[in-house]
Amino acid sequence: IANFYDNYAGSPEEEADLIESYNKTEGNFAKMIARDMIFRNERGEVTRFKDMLEKLIRQRKITTTLEYNKTANKEKVRKMEMKFEKERYEADAMLEEMESSRKSSRK
Repeated sequence: IANFYDNYAGSPEEEADLIESYNKTEGNFAKMIARDMIFRNERGEVTRFKDMLEKLIRQRKITTTLEYNKTANKEKVRKMEMKFEKERYEADAMLEEMESSRKSSRK
């Protein structure tokens, strides 16, 4: 999976998927992130998508929509990043608990 993502992130294929998702959701950034986009849950990924969309808008490959303006403002992007940060923390804690439990059961 990591190898796939390393090749996919920033590729023309990812750009095409981003454009397709943007058009399908009429620019609803939250829906794009939740339903369509493939990404590693790492800090900054939501912002990376936002930056890619801004570049596509400047290149006139997509046009700004009302939905995009409502769902991709700085505050909403920040909240999405915080949500994913919390999910990463919770997943790491759960993984540590599982590993600890597994080690305890081996004794």
